[in-house]
Amino acid sequence: MFIVDDLVLSPFKGFMWLVRELHSAAEREFADERERTLRALQSLHMRLEAGQIDEDEFDAEEARLLDRLDELDGVLGEDEEEEEAGADAPAEAQASPGERTA
Repeated sequence: MFIVDDLVLSPFKGFMWLVRELHSAAEREFADERERTLRALQSLHMRLEAGQIDEDEFDAEEARLLDRLDELDGVLGEDEEEEEAGADAPAEAQASPGERTA
């Protein structure tokens, strides 16, 4: 019986594996981009201290880099919130309506 179950569910399991791999690759890409943005911000500070750029250039570039960091943190934060919500969902589903709190 379990062999039949494995045969029937194997396409679904393969699809879920693929989705997990794509999700992991996307998370790594966002994390790498965040690291590159942080290094660019650090380099920008060093260029300002070395006198290679003036305050106006620094402010404009810093604002752009910080906005990009906020975008990346928002995307990465949403993924973490979804994972936490997914972990909490079964507990909420098992609670009776009288036990749930807002």
